[in-house]
Amino acid sequence: MHSIRVSSSKMAFSSAHFVLTDEEHEALHGHNYTVEVLIEGSLDEYGMLLDFRKVKNEVARVCKTIDHKVLLPGISPHLTIME
Repeated sequence: MHSIRVSSSKMAFSSAHFVLTDEEHEALHGHNYTVEVLIEGSLDEYGMLLDFRKVKNEVARVCKTIDHKVLLPGISPHLTIME
């Protein structure tokens, strides 16, 4: 089994969130997040596990979609989200 760890300055985002529980009702606030990906598997016929550039680009694309957004809990007994 082989592995690669992929990280990049482009694999980051800033988002806001809050926590709602029976005991806690946190105010909306933000964080800066960084993403690191660990991929494990077998080597292909060229001795490669995966093209890490493709991984970086895809993770950066996902990060861009949630950058400067509010993250909401999709399932919560304390919050109802209506569209």
